[in-house]
Amino acid sequence: IDKLRINPGNIGSIDRVREVVRAAEAQKVPIRIGVNGGSLEKDLLKKYGHATPEAMVESGMRHIKILEDLGFGDTIISLKASDVNRMVEAYRLMA
Repeated sequence: IDKLRINPGNIGSIDRVREVVRAAEAQKVPIRIGVNGGSLEKDLLKKYGHATPEAMVESGMRHIKILEDLGFGDTIISLKASDVNRMVEAYRLMA
C-alpha cells in the first residue's frame, strides 16, 4: 500500500477518519485527501451553490485540519473536477 485515500464528501464522521488515521499509522503510509467536485460535503454545496473551486479548497483545508488535529501530518491533497478550468483554479487557490 502506497497511501490511503479519503473522500471528504463521503467519509462521514470523525470516528471514521480516526480509523483511517490508525490504519495509515500502522502501515506507515500517507493519507491522500481526494476532494472530488462531484461529491462535496452538503454544507459546502449549500454555502457555495455548487462545486466551486473555493468549495473544493475549503473541503481540502477542513480535512487537512482534521488530520492535523488527530496528530497526523503525512498528507497529500488531490482536487478533481469534471471541468478542467474549475480544477486548475482550485489548485491555484490551494497553492
